[in-house]
Amino acid sequence: MSWAIAVVCGIVRVAGALFVKTYFNPDEYWQGPEVAHRVVFGYGYLTWEWQPFARIRGFAHPAIFAIFFKILQLLSLDTPAIIRVTPRLVQAAIATIGDVFLYKLANRWFGSRVATLSLFCQLVNWFYFYCIVRTFSNSVETILTLIALFYWPYLPDDGRGKRATALAYAALSIIMRPTSGPFWALLGLHLLLRSRDRSRLVFMEVVPVGIAALAASFAIDRIFYGSWTFVMANFARFNFGGGACPGAAMYGSHPWHWYVSEGLPAMIGSMIPLVLLGVFMSRRFAPALLFLSIPAIMSVSPHKEFRFVLPGMPIAFIYAGYGLAILQASYMSRKRWGWLYPFSIAVVLVSNAGAVAYFGRWHQRAPVQLMDYLECHATPYYSHLHVPVPMRILECAPEFNGPRCVGDRSKSDSQSFLRDPEAFVLRYYANITDLPSHIVLFDVYRNQLQGFLDTHSYRLEASFFHSHFEQETALLLYRRQP
Repeated sequence: MSWAIAVVCGIVRVAGALFVKTYFNPDEYWQGPEVAHRVVFGYGYLTWEWQPFARIRGFAHPAIFAIFFKILQLLSLDTPAIIRVTPRLVQAAIATIGDVFLYKLANRWFGSRVATLSLFCQLVNWFYFYCIVRTFSNSVETILTLIALFYWPYLPDDGRGKRATALAYAALSIIMRPTSGPFWALLGLHLLLRSRDRSRLVFMEVVPVGIAALAASFAIDRIFYGSWTFVMANFARFNFGGGACPGAAMYGSHPWHWYVSEGLPAMIGSMIPLVLLGVFMSRRFAPALLFLSIPAIMSVSPHKEFRFVLPGMPIAFIYAGYGLAILQASYMSRKRWGWLYPFSIAVVLVSNAGAVAYFGRWHQRAPVQLMDYLECHATPYYSHLHVPVPMRILECAPEFNGPRCVGDRSKSDSQSFLRDPEAFVLRYYANITDLPSHIVLFDVYRNQLQGFLDTHSYRLEASFFHSHFEQETALLLYRRQP
């Protein structure tokens, strides 16, 4: 049965990896495949997070893609087309593992019928389909969290081997995303309080697993950074060190209730009634508390993003599966409310198919189409182009004094450009005689830069649709005429 599930899920995830052709967030490219490309091929852009003054990112996640890039290089299969699609296919394989463990976890909690329907919910949910095949560290964190939750000892009599395995996967998820640490700390504290052998748990399991995880993290970062680096400490210093630096909030801040009022409703969508039905009919509230703890922890930071709570979504799908199982039982026994089962299936399928079609193929598709056409920080870079031509983007680094962040990004390229696009371009190219062959910009800046473009013989070569809802509706490619 597991192999059949794996095959079906694998087909769905590979299809998703090939279907999704839009841009969502820069980290998908810049914090994974781009770094791996630089490691293996010797060229690729490292954003400020990887520079010596910051080093707030660990190499464990990019190393996944670097392994496959290296294999392709050794086999002389590293063509631009293959390099471009490989990270997504690798992530599709990782997502497939998560689907299998979602089924196993739901089966462990509620039985096989709920497990099957829970898997259905996870496979068809628009946001999970749209996001899980993207090369975010959050995507890998989600899968590791699922595996750890499956092995987690919920009962005092659960085996120690299962407990150690759960701790190992939890530690791996923290290596991938340090922000998952508080979630596992809460779950670990609960485990400690009800454990019958606390000394063994702490000194024979938690401490060895923790030391091994830290050692592995240190070793990986030592290899790639070239010096000993405590990435988690740098990450904490940047985000919570105080001073003039706002940390991640410099990329935007949201109200404390954003995940509950906007984020999760958009992500779960039409499955919300099924989730609520599952919570109240199952009378199992502990998983619901687990689910809610993730947005609660993430709400501490003023900067919030949909993908930050991705690890909690599988729990919601399990409850949705339970809700569907209740409706299915009514339908099979021909009860009065039995019609709600096929109706719910139809609503879930239609609404999620529509959302994934639009967001996966249309909304914010210009950056990906641009790099495909060419065979900015908001576009894929060398990991898509795979040609060592000189390129420049607008950086958005905050101000650092040594290892400490001391200010926001008001002095960065991106902010200087936004304040006065024409003045920035004139100042930057004032003493440069060898102008770039191509310039890429969003349509909203065209009028402000038209004088510079005309003066230096740049002509519009291509326009790529970007969004119906944002100020930037198209991405424009200009080529300099001889």
